[in-house]
Amino acid sequence: MRRLPTEKDITELSAKTDAELAAKLVSLPAKTRGRLSFEDYESITGEEFNEFSTLGRMIVGNVAAKTGCRLDPPHDGGVFFLKK
Repeated sequence: MRRLPTEKDITELSAKTDAELAAKLVSLPAKTRGRLSFEDYESITGEEFNEFSTLGRMIVGNVAAKTGCRLDPPHDGGVFFLKK
């Protein structure tokens, strides 16, 4: 069973564009988790984060893949990344 990350395990990723998000994800050290707030997700994708946000998830997922990160399930008010 995977444990959920705690606040001390998470780097806040404040970004308003996909390029800003990519730069933040590239700079994460390996095996580090990053959190993008739902507000920043909306700024980047133009979509509210919900079950219908398919284009937004694709945008953020592509940024994660290009920067050597994976998406973790969202919880606690954000979208989570793990640097491989």
